[in-house]
Amino acid sequence: MKTFLKVSLILILSLIFLFGCSKEKEAEILESSLKQLNSPNQGDKIAVFDTDMGIFKIVLYDRIAPKAVDNFITHANNNYYDGLSFHRVIEDFLIQSGDPTNTGSGGDSASMVPFENECSEDLHNFTGAVGMAAFEKNQNKSQFYIIAGGDISDEMINNMKIAGYSQEIVDAYIEVGGRPTLDYNYTVFGQVYEGMDVVLEINKVKVGSDNRPEKEILIKSVTIDTFIPE
Repeated sequence: MKTFLKVSLILILSLIFLFGCSKEKEAEILESSLKQLNSPNQGDKIAVFDTDMGIFKIVLYDRIAPKAVDNFITHANNNYYDGLSFHRVIEDFLIQSGDPTNTGSGGDSASMVPFENECSEDLHNFTGAVGMAAFEKNQNKSQFYIIAGGDISDEMINNMKIAGYSQEIVDAYIEVGGRPTLDYNYTVFGQVYEGMDVVLEINKVKVGSDNRPEKEILIKSVTIDTFIPE
C-alpha cells in the first residue's frame, strides 16, 4: 500500500514528462542519515565530468542501481560521452545529455539492449541527483539527466506526506530542492557531490523554444575513478 501511494504521487502532483520557476537554490551536502546527501565514502565509484563550463563530480551507487551504473561506466570508459552536448536544459529543473545523435531521441545501452528501471527507497530526485532519461518505462539506454533545482511548495509537501514519504526525506527536499514527481518513475543512479555550481551555471544558459541551448555546451570527457577523501 505504501509503495502504491508513493507511485501515485506522480499522478497526485502532476503528469510531468521528463522530455517536456523557482528561486535559485544551491545544493548543499547535509549531515544526514540519507546516503545520497552525505559525502562519498572512501573507495566509492565516482565520475568526473569535464565540460565546456567546468568540472563537476558525481558519486555512483552501484549497489543500489547496478545495471544503470554498469551501463554508465562502460559508456564512459569507451569514451561514448566525450564530445556530446547537453541537448536539453530546463531552468530550475534539469540538464540532460547522453545522445550521440544530438536529437534528443538517440542513444543505445552499452549492451545494445534497453534495461529496466531500478527504483529504490534509498535514492530520490533531490537537486544534484543523476538519473536515467528514458522515453518509456524500462527502456533505459544512454541518456541521463541531472536535477538542477525545484522549490518544494506546501502543496507538494502535503502530497509527499500523503504518499508516505518519511519526514526525513520531506525535510531533505525542503532543504535542497528537487523533483519528487520523478521519484519511482526513473532510475536515480548518482549524485553530484562537487561542482554543483557548474551544473547550475549550465542550467542558466539561454535556450530556444525546444529547450536546446543557443550555444552548444559539450562534455569534453567523463573519467571513472574511486573516491579518496582529502
